[in-house]
Formats: sequence, C-alpha cells, structure tokens
Amino acid sequence: MLKYLLLCIPLSLSAQQYEVDDAVPRELIVDQDSLHADLFFEPEDGIVEGTVHLYVHKMERTDSIWLDAKPSISVVNPPRFNGGEVTWSREEQGIVLRPSSEWEESEIEIDFSSRPFKGVYFNGWDDPSGKARRQIFTQGQGIDHRHWLPHVDAQNDKLMTSLSITFDSDFQVLANGELVSKASEGAEMTTWTYVMHHPHSSYLMAFVIGKYHETVVGESPFRAVYMYEDLDDAYPTTYYANDQVWTYLNDRIGYPFVWSAYRQAPVANFPHGAMENTCMTIFSEVFIADSASFADRNYVYVNAHELAHHWFGDLVTVPSSHDFWLHEGFATYYQMEAERAVFGHEHYTYEWMKALDLVRTANEVDAFPLQHSKAGSHRFYQLGALTLRALEHEVGTTVFDSAIVRYLEQNAFGLVTTSTFKNVMEETCECELDDFFAAYVEKPHESTGYVDYQIDESTKALVIRAKQWNKWGEPLPIHRLHVRIWKDEFEYEDRFINFEKDTWSELFRFEDRWTVVEFDPYHHYPIDWKIELPDSMAINMAMMCSPYTQARVVSQIDLESEYFRDLAGLMMDIGPQCTRDSLMSRAAKERPENFEEIMFMAMILSEDINSVGHFARLFPFSELDEKQVDGMILALRDTSSLSDANALKVAFSIIGSNRNSIPDVLEALDTRSGGLDHDIDLFCAYLTVAIKGRSDVAGLPRLLDFAGPSYSNDIRQSAWDYLSMLKYSGEDLREIQYAALTSRHRHLRNAAVKRAKEYLSTMNRNREIREIQFALKDAHPDDIARVERILDIQLDLD
Repeated sequence: MLKYLLLCIPLSLSAQQYEVDDAVPRELIVDQDSLHADLFFEPEDGIVEGTVHLYVHKMERTDSIWLDAKPSISVVNPPRFNGGEVTWSREEQGIVLRPSSEWEESEIEIDFSSRPFKGVYFNGWDDPSGKARRQIFTQGQGIDHRHWLPHVDAQNDKLMTSLSITFDSDFQVLANGELVSKASEGAEMTTWTYVMHHPHSSYLMAFVIGKYHETVVGESPFRAVYMYEDLDDAYPTTYYANDQVWTYLNDRIGYPFVWSAYRQAPVANFPHGAMENTCMTIFSEVFIADSASFADRNYVYVNAHELAHHWFGDLVTVPSSHDFWLHEGFATYYQMEAERAVFGHEHYTYEWMKALDLVRTANEVDAFPLQHSKAGSHRFYQLGALTLRALEHEVGTTVFDSAIVRYLEQNAFGLVTTSTFKNVMEETCECELDDFFAAYVEKPHESTGYVDYQIDESTKALVIRAKQWNKWGEPLPIHRLHVRIWKDEFEYEDRFINFEKDTWSELFRFEDRWTVVEFDPYHHYPIDWKIELPDSMAINMAMMCSPYTQARVVSQIDLESEYFRDLAGLMMDIGPQCTRDSLMSRAAKERPENFEEIMFMAMILSEDINSVGHFARLFPFSELDEKQVDGMILALRDTSSLSDANALKVAFSIIGSNRNSIPDVLEALDTRSGGLDHDIDLFCAYLTVAIKGRSDVAGLPRLLDFAGPSYSNDIRQSAWDYLSMLKYSGEDLREIQYAALTSRHRHLRNAAVKRAKEYLSTMNRNREIREIQFALKDAHPDDIARVERILDIQLDLD
C-alpha cells in the first residue's frame, strides 16, 4: 500500500487590533443583605404593584443611597428608612435616599407601581379571543429588573431574596427557592411565598405565573418540571433524558447542587432561549417537542446548559462582563459533555465542529480576546467551551475535575475572575499555565503552524517536523499534541508531544510501518487545522481516521476528481452526520459539473431521512422523476422518520420541481400535527392561498388568525412573512401590525415598526396615520409617545 502523510496547517487570521476593555465591576456604596417583595398585578394593563423591603449595610462613608429605578417605576408613598421618614428624591434613572443621622444597617421600604418595558413580560392578556396563553414572567439579565423593582441592580452584589406573590387562584405561581407558604386570600386569590436560603445576584430573581401541570421528579432537593395543561403528551419528548442530565452533571462536576429546589417551566415569547434563574429555569416554549419536532429543536442541550449555570454563574459569579466567559464557556462545556452522555460521541463531535464554525465566524468580524466584554456570544459560549476542552486535555481529566471542585469549594456564593480560576487550576495541576491563558483567553486567538514530514533515506524512518506561532511571533503552547500513526485500518499508535517551538524542530522519528498520520485527531485545541493531501489518499483517510479528519478531508478533495464518487459513497454509507453534511454543503456551494448526480446519490445512499431534508434545503431540485416525487411524498407522511422542519425542506424541493404536486404535498403534510410552532400549518395555509386564491377558509383567514395576538410572537411574525410573500397588506393585517407597535416584546415591536414604516412610505401617509391612531386609541400615553418618536409622526388621540 502506498504511504501517505497528512500535512496539517492551522489557518492564520489577519492580525487585528482591539480596544482595551472598559468593563469593570460596579462600585458599591451599600451592600444588600436581603430583599423581600410583596407583589400584585393588573395584567390587562401590564402593571406590577407592591412593596419592596431592602436590608442593607453601609460599605463606605456616604451621605446618600442610590437605588436603581427606571422611569417606568412610580413611588406610591414616601420611602421609609428604619421605619421612619427619610429625605429622598426621584431622579430619572433612580431613587436617592439621604438619611439625616449616622447609620450602619437599615431596612428600606418602598411602595411602588411599575409599568415595565423590560424585566417583566405579560402574555395573552391583550387577546380578545381568549385563545392565547395568559402568562407573566421575568427576565432580569443583565440589568433589567430595575425596570419594575427599586433596588441596587448590580451583578456583583449577592443577597438573599424572597417573593410573596398574590394572584388568581386558578393560576400557578413559581419562583426562586423554597415554597414556604401558600395561603388563600378570599375566594379567588392566593398568595405564594418563596424564599432563597443562599445569596445570589439580583438579576437571577425570577417568577412565572401561568397554568401548568406539575411533575415532581426529585425530593432532595425538590425538583419539578412543568408542562402546559393541554400538552401533557409532549412531556416525555420535551423533558427527554432530564434525569440523565441531572445525574451526569452532578456526578461530573463533583460539587453538590446547593440550592433548595430546581424547577423548569416553559413560557411563550421568552426573549432568549432560556435563563438560569436560581432554582428556576425559564425556557422558551419553542423547545416543547413531540416526536416529529424532537430532531429539529429539543430541550436536552438547553436543559444541560441552564442546569450547569447553577454552578457556573449562579453559585460562582463574575463581577462584570469582562470575565463573562466563566459563565457561558463553562455552561456550554458541560452542556456538550452532557450531550455526549445522552446522544453519543458522534453527536458530540458534530457539536464541537459546529462550535468551531461559529468561532471562525466571530474571527472574521473582529479580534477580541475571550476575556473581553465585547468578545461576543460565539466566543463567550463556543470558544469558552473549546478552551476548557483544550485545558482539560493539557492537564488531564482527573486534574481538571479536581480543580473544578476546588474552584467551587473556595468561591461558593462569591465572585470570581479569570485569575481566580487560573490560580486554582495551577494549584491543582502543580504547573504553570501563564502561556496557555495568554494564548487562549487573554489575547485574541490567532495562530499559525505547520507540520511537515520527510523520509530519512538512510534509515527509511518517518521524520515529523513542526513549527508554529501566534500573531505576536510567540509560540503557542501545545503541551500534549496528539499524533496518531495509522499502520493499517485496524492498528494505530498514539504519541503525545510537548510542542511549543516557533522554529522548525523534529518532533519524533517513526521507524515502523505507517500508512497515514493524523495530528490532533480529536481536535482538542481550538485551532483551525487545514488538511492538504492528495485526492488518492481520501479513501484511506475516510476508512481510518476520526470524524473530524474525515470532515476536513471532504472539505479539501476535488469534487470532480476520479476519487470523489467513491469517497461520497463511502461517507454516505458509513460517515458521521457531520461529514455527510460537510460534503453536501460544499457540493451545494461549489456546484461541480456532476452536482445533481452527487446530490441524488446522497439522497439514495443516505439512510438518515433527516439528512435528506438537509440536502433538500441545500439543493432545490430542478428535475425529479415521478418515482422520486412519490417516494418523497411518502416520506412526508412518515412523522417517525422525517422531522417537521425537514419535511418542509423536502416539500419545498418537490414543489420547486413540479408545482402540480402542491395538492399531493398538502395532503401529505395534513397528516402532521405541526407542533407548537405551527410551521406546517403556516406553510399549508400559504400553499392554499397560492393555488386556491384568497377565498378558501384554510388559506388567507388562517394566516390572518396566525398573524394576530392569539399566537406567540414567532408564529405571528412567520404569518406576516408569508402574507408579505403573497403581497397581501390588507387593512385587517395592517391593524394587527399597528397594534403591535406598543408591544413589550422587542422582536415583535421591531417587526411592526418595519412594516409600519413601509406602509407609511408606499401608501397614503395621512390615511395610514389615521389607521395607526385607530389601532392605538386605547394605548398608554407613554406608548403613544414612543410610537410617534420612532415613526416620526404626530398622532391626535386626545
């Protein structure tokens, strides 16, 4: 067999400058020891009312106390200080108290009423049909609780919190901590009181009000998951592997879950995917899954991520965004480890390869280091996780896990920085990690390296040489470079090499037989290795090497070479999902002469029908014969093997090939429930209008219903998009969109603003202003002023 060697070259990024980070911890004048709030609501008007009790002590000499309070908060009665009166003033962004006598500790009591634009969100109370789910929930990160609750809204101030919430007894109220009492207040109201027994940052305070079924899954600590009353059938798929994730993370992290309870509940229109509020994860209802949508978007990774935050973010907290990667990088790292335990190593490989792609995307935009407040989500999350993965490889898993336990033990309920973590890791590994943290955390991660080989003619030994450096000409520390030497497809030998030279150096000689050589086969280091090899090598590489190497092989091979068909067939037959997708994505991008043959081959060879959906999205097939169409329509009916999202991709491909097939596609999709996101229903309504016109009740009226307040914001915006594709902008739609101009939900409001500006510029402007006035006739004056400012119009609503 011919001997080949892999030549690996890390992709070099252009050097870029970045600004010095100005994120610093907030300077605290007082320290909040505890906070208790009694809360009441007027949900139809989006109002929170109540009394907050703050227990504080002075941290430095001061003649005043500042409490964060946005203009959306009204102080109902003069604040009380240690039970008595106090001089105070209302500033634009806060409340200032000026005690007249010396004090060290105090109780501050404030009666307030707020109509928050952030922090607390109200769902469904504006739906006249009553179909929408009625909910109230919080989202405080990073400093949004100051929109509804007067307090020191500082990430670096940890305090005990408790909430007493009075609401309609037909609803369920969930919050942080232990439920210590539930008392009836007359025939229709109940007060729920929740207490935290350990301190946490105030941005983690949370509550949810809604109608749920509770399933208790653990007693010590109390653990419960919640599901909408009408969706009990979705419980097993939504909370799939919930106990496995819980057990794995508790065992792997090694430090006990210290909180008194852990609850998980979905809500509509959550502004993010989920939030790790202490003891109370709130997640978007888009993660509620049935069997047909589980493969598209499931809660397992979110579940693991938010649970991991209860150690990394909730238990130990960074004082400012400068070290934010210590929250998100750790949560993403342990999330990926938990996913490996649930779904296996191939899935794990796919996830970190996607993470690498996201880091590449970030590096194309700027060059901020990981330890920087402007590093961005792809670095905080993905690069943070990959950096921890590299660190684990550097020091070894046993040492890494021991250091994590020590890190949590020493800093529980406290504040941490990158230096805190680094010091603990060095103490545990008894090694020096300055170079590692400088290269991967403190400086932009930009490096270049080369690996070369030659045959020693005298001994016929394989000689491996290498050199590498970062953008500053400094060696990038790789203390355990993994080199795998394949003797044949069944036998290999591993070497681990201390590699930190920036000039050519001989790594080792190998005098035994060899076929191929891989460098860093499991890609422990977040370096973008580029593979250059002859096409004739591809089959051997595909048969022997790791999934990552396989994916890099298919990213390099000439798509029109004589070897490609054999490689494609092999990958479709035995290759992992990430490799198949990489192969087809590249083919779709480069469009070689045999493109359609490649894509059809992928369709035929792939046993994973979800991959067929992936290919269908990449390639709008121009020609499908009758047998192929019949086979794909049959697949649309099979909800057990084809997910809803991929069903839509396949449907688009069929229709793109033959519009006459639309009735058959509609009939096939009718067998699907569509899931909570109604994607199938929306698409079918769109197709109905396209082929039957606007009179059919399953078409335009259905889309207009989805466009209104009975549905979640994502569904509404999808309906707006479909109606725009149909070039529909009737008065009934415009009224719906104009009413959304005052929404408290940013994404929906921004979409409504975009539509309104379009109508004002393309239609009769004066008429549209009158229609906006009609739609907002009952709106709050503050909302009217905001709409006037954003749209640059004047409304007459006196």
